[in-house]
This record gives sequence, C-alpha cells and structure tokens, in this order.
Amino acid sequence: MEYNYTDVSRIRVRYSTIVNFLSHLFKLVTSTLFVIIITRRLDVGEYGVIATLTGITSSVSIIYSFWNWFTDRMYARGRSSYVATAFSLSLIYAPIGYVLALIWGYYYTSTIGIDILVFALGSLIVVINAFNIFLRRIVLVTRPYIIGYVGTVRSIVRVLLVYTLLNIVLLRVIGVVLTQVISLSIATTLYYVMLRLNKVYVPLPSIDKEEVKRVFKNAYIPLTTSLTSLAVNIDKPVLTALTASTEPAAYLNVAYIPYSIVTQGVFAFTSSLKAKLLRVPSSVDIEDVLRLSIIINLGLISVFMFMGKTVLSMLNPEYIPVYSLFLIFTAASIIRIFASIFATIVVALERKDLYADGLALVSTPLYKVLVVALTTSLLRLLIGVAGAIYFIYIGSKDPIQIITFFPIGLLIADTMYLIYSYREAIKKIKFRIPYRELVASLLGITASGLVVYINKYNEIVIESFLRDISKLLFAVSILLAIYFLIVLLVSPWFRRFIINSIKRYIKWIR
Repeated sequence: MEYNYTDVSRIRVRYSTIVNFLSHLFKLVTSTLFVIIITRRLDVGEYGVIATLTGITSSVSIIYSFWNWFTDRMYARGRSSYVATAFSLSLIYAPIGYVLALIWGYYYTSTIGIDILVFALGSLIVVINAFNIFLRRIVLVTRPYIIGYVGTVRSIVRVLLVYTLLNIVLLRVIGVVLTQVISLSIATTLYYVMLRLNKVYVPLPSIDKEEVKRVFKNAYIPLTTSLTSLAVNIDKPVLTALTASTEPAAYLNVAYIPYSIVTQGVFAFTSSLKAKLLRVPSSVDIEDVLRLSIIINLGLISVFMFMGKTVLSMLNPEYIPVYSLFLIFTAASIIRIFASIFATIVVALERKDLYADGLALVSTPLYKVLVVALTTSLLRLLIGVAGAIYFIYIGSKDPIQIITFFPIGLLIADTMYLIYSYREAIKKIKFRIPYRELVASLLGITASGLVVYINKYNEIVIESFLRDISKLLFAVSILLAIYFLIVLLVSPWFRRFIINSIKRYIKWIR
C-alpha cells in the first residue's frame, strides 16, 4: 500500500524546535539529577560498569541503522513498502542483537568479574530499540514535537525510578540498569500511542523482496553511518579492555557530560528542519534554526565553561581533577552542533536516492558527508586510543592521564567535520550565517563570565548536595540572566521572537 503524505503545513519548524529544546533543557536538569543520584550512590568502578554497558548496547544497536537510515526519507516521500520492510528487518535482528550484546558482556564477566545479570538485563535495551528507533524515525518526519513530549515523560520516570531503586530498594548497579530498560520501554510505548492519537500512519511489518534488495544495494550508506556510531560509542568498552579497569571509562564518561548534553540537543534543531527540507527547501527555516542554535547553545555552554568545577563537584568532588578535559569537550560540543546542522541540510536536500540505487549514490554529497563523518570519528578514536596505549606503556596508572587524548582527538575531528559539512551545505542552498546573533551571544558570554569570576562563583564546591545546591542555582541564574539580557539588547531578531512567542502563548491560553 502506498500513501500520499502531503500535510507539510503540520511540520512546524519553530514550534517543534522550541518544544524539543524546552524538553531538552528539562532533560538537562533531570539528567543532572540522574547522574548525581548514580555517582553519589555508586563508586567509580561501578559507574564505569554502567558506561561500559551503555557502550555495548549502543554499539550492537547500530545495526538497526542498516535499514532504518532511509526509513524517514522514504516515509516522507510515500514509500510505505520500504518502511514496512525496515520494521520487519528490525524485528528479525532484535533477538540476534540481544545474544551479541550478552556474549560481549560475558567477556567482561570473565575478565574483570562484572555480574552477568547486569548484561542479561541491560541487553534488553537492544530488543526495545527495534521498536524505539523505528517509531522515532516516523515521529521525526511527521510530528517532530512528539520527541519533546515523550522525552519529558521519560526524564521524569528515569529520575523517580533510579532514586527509588538506588536509595530505597538499594539495588545499586542493577537498579540503574532496570531504570534504563523500563524508561526506554515507556518512551517507546508513548511514541506509538501518540502517533495513533495524531492519526499518523504506522505501517505494519511486512517483507517486500524489492525493498530488501534496495536495502542491500544501499547498505554501504548506513554501514558508513553505523561505523561512525561504532567509533563514537566503542571508546569506553575499549578503555575498559585496555586497562582491565572501569575507572578510566568512568572518568571519560564524566568529562564527556557537556558534549553529550549539548549535542543530544541538536535533535531539537535538526528534527523539524529535516522534516521540512525533505519536502520544501527553505533558507528562512535554516537561518531561524541557526539563530536559535547560536543563542541557546552558547548560553548553555557558558554554564559549563564558567561553572565546570562546580558541576563536577556536584556529581562527586572526586571528579574535579577531570576539569581540563571537561572544558575541551565543552568546546568541541558547540563545533559539533553546527557541523550536525550543516550535515542535516546536505542529507535532507539530496534527491538522487529517489530514482537511483546502489553505487550510483557514491558520488553524491549524501554519501560523501557520511564518509567524512566516519573518517573524522575514526581519527578521534585513533588519537584517543593511541594516547591511552602510550600512557599505559610508560607505566601510568592515572586514569585521567590515560584518557587525555580522547577530548583532544574529538576537538580536531569535529573541526574538520564542521568545515566540510558547511562547504557542502552552502552548495546545496544559499543561506546566511546570522553574525549579529553570534556577536550578541559572544558579548553575553563575556559579560556573564566577568560577573562569575568577579564574584568567584566558579569556586563554589558542592560538598553536600542538599546544603550547597542553592549556591549553584543562584550563580547559574545570574549568569544566564546577564547572558540573555545582553542578547536581547543586541539582537532585534531575538526580541521579535520573544515578543511573538509571548503573544502566541497569551492567545493560546485564552
């Protein structure tokens, strides 16, 4: 069955961007609470187990992209037979993926004594992803704002559940794993329910031989993406294997927090943009997303830049020595945000895959931008692993020194990716970089940074969370208030945006 999906008017770029980013900000708060609960209840080694498990399940789940990479593109263009086939392939792979993750986990069970039950439960994430990844692809090109709604619910469930299981039931590592499995299950169910409530067509699983052939003909494209994701996610399992310890993985995971938080938010900016560009290319939408991304992300990054030590002490004072690497990851995150936006433009505007298959797509920007992403990700991994091996070779036992080259490699790799993706995006469609908003944001960062250092807010250490958290919240409130005040004064576009948003909200509540 083929269908005509033409309700492009329902793809509301600004609305979806704001909803998803507000959800991301809420997730930022709840994720911080989530990490605080874990790091304050688990020791460094146990936290490293969670980081290792996450790397394994993410790496094994990458296979789903082999057929799901084209799912949103085909759905947006009416190819339901492909979408249904992709769903079927996910269901076939799910039990295979579970076994692969369990076998990988057994290796760590036998080498460093991690309880196999951790991997038996955690590997269920691979099975749930068969449904989650598929439904999320459909949501992204139909009602992108649903991502924000579901993400908010999942964030609340994660915090409440992990607090209950760790502090009341006292399950420790198993409690964290159960939290991840249950919260992902709830999010997946909500995707399906909300799609049905919005009367969005969700194809049932079925196999079309021609579409299976298409999957294999084009497999080199998602394979490239999968290898990129593998290079990104495998660093912590590799570190654990190299050092026979979970401590380096734990410190790397903590240093990685600003990069993870900021870059996860890129979906708030690219999801609705991609949905619109797949149908109707618009430089206005691109420039609006760039403006919002500059203003919001530079404000968020200023918190990590100036309050980094305080944030680390909030997790656990033991993590403060990783501050210098924390800053490098923070710098890399803003580079990655814009590289991802430009790459999204390139991929969304390419049309050749509508009428060509297989190797005919090799010469297109659709594939070339993916190859660059893979190359830079492998470079980042190579630099990080080479540095770790060097420090291990000279006899270093310092887990922070061992992970030093991972953020450096990432900064170099993401800069290269940004340059390439921008050059390709500007060839596809003409748009302007909003320099006024960039200058406004930089002025805001400078002013707020001066206030932080003059008042020594950056020296706050959270020794007792309940007693000291008010100091951090006060400092962050002052920092952000100054930042956004400066941006409002300098950027006419941001003033109009805020005024129009307030008017729409007042009209809505009436």
